[in-house]
Amino acid sequence: MDNNTDGAVDITGKPNTETTPVGTVAERKKNNALTIVLGLLVVVFAGLAIYFGLNYHKTQDDYGKGDKSNTTTESDDVVEVSGDVGMADEYRSVESLMKEVIAGVQNSWGYLSNGSGLTYKPKGLNAYVPMKINIVTDIRYDSEQERDDNMALIKSKLEGLGFEALGTIPFLGSAGPQIYGYSNSNDVVCGIYEESVYQNPNSPNDRSEKVTLECGKTYWGFLSDEELHLVGELEKAYLEKKGEYPRIINAYGAEAEKSQYEPYQVLRVGLGGGLGLFYRVSPNDEWQFFAITQAPLECSEYNTDDLRKAFAGDVCYNGTETSKVQP
Repeated sequence: MDNNTDGAVDITGKPNTETTPVGTVAERKKNNALTIVLGLLVVVFAGLAIYFGLNYHKTQDDYGKGDKSNTTTESDDVVEVSGDVGMADEYRSVESLMKEVIAGVQNSWGYLSNGSGLTYKPKGLNAYVPMKINIVTDIRYDSEQERDDNMALIKSKLEGLGFEALGTIPFLGSAGPQIYGYSNSNDVVCGIYEESVYQNPNSPNDRSEKVTLECGKTYWGFLSDEELHLVGELEKAYLEKKGEYPRIINAYGAEAEKSQYEPYQVLRVGLGGGLGLFYRVSPNDEWQFFAITQAPLECSEYNTDDLRKAFAGDVCYNGTETSKVQP
């Protein structure tokens, strides 16, 4: 985590590390040269990112122009495997499993690429968290009946390969399709869902039907061990206030913020379809859940001394007029 962000502190409450000033002209020249080199590297990598981004979108634009056959496009030209040593083998093993699942599925002409909508429930926790890397394949059909039949077939094949049905699991975004989750003893999680894809929003009949399968390893998740520990603290705080566990918590990159009224701190994380607001009286205290919001709250909702101190300076509404929370 970046401890140089203004107003942010480590979630454990540790103070930010201060930078030691450079003391000599020679050191400053050395640092200036390093800055120039790093700047050039940034330009090079930015150019590469643009190049690969354009090629990715071209791949997406070309998708579906081929023949509808009972084969799936090989993913070697679509997916670039990256990450820790050994990641490539793990990636390919999940990819091979997915190919086995959709092998022989009627009219499958999907492709394999990185996905982003899958969530999973870590062991020992009750909330779902986002996946960092998972593989997705789209399989398109001409009718809802054909889509539904093959959706059922893919579910059956997953169960035949030893996957346990988890029921519906949450989509990472604030809104999305109904995902049916599956997991196996090798820490592989999969989600399957169906959608109608409109080629032209103004022509309701100009559409195709799609089944999407996403799979990944549970330890390909976004969150560090520290962030997973934080999720445990937050779901406990939510349970104490709401009487139930939250469905999904996205604490990726979460950092405690210093309140204007120290030593209070606040934390803002993705929580279901909105932004979850948490606070604590000091870095040594437990987090407490306040609210989920998608816009500034009414000032009257900050109805305790602790809430007003923790969120001092936040924008709020008095009717139709904007104001700020006063401690």
